[in-house]
Amino acid sequence: MKTVFAALAILLVAASVGCHRDQCVPTCEKNAKALGCRHTDHCKDQCKSLLTSPVCLEQMKAFEVCFLKEPPAHWICDEEDIPALGPLYCQPERGKVVECLSHVPPAPPPSVPPTKP
Repeated sequence: MKTVFAALAILLVAASVGCHRDQCVPTCEKNAKALGCRHTDHCKDQCKSLLTSPVCLEQMKAFEVCFLKEPPAHWICDEEDIPALGPLYCQPERGKVVECLSHVPPAPPPSVPPTKP
């Protein structure tokens, strides 16, 4: 369950930023500036993580279509001071992302190379 929420947190921040390569970073930076969020430096990485997500891509794209239409007044600075869409907006699309992510199995732990005696 923790994995789902961690993935969702990453997704929602990334999704709140936008997905279309030509709109993503400028949208993120514009909203960060309008809101006074400090971490515009995370915009590029968040956009990339959304564009390259290996799971729930269809649901993420539908969420993206919705949030890119939302005005800056519907956005917030999240707990990490990164621009994110407020929780009251795009709820149907957001719910489908959450539902999809809840069915994604957790990633296996990284393999640890054997230690030499």
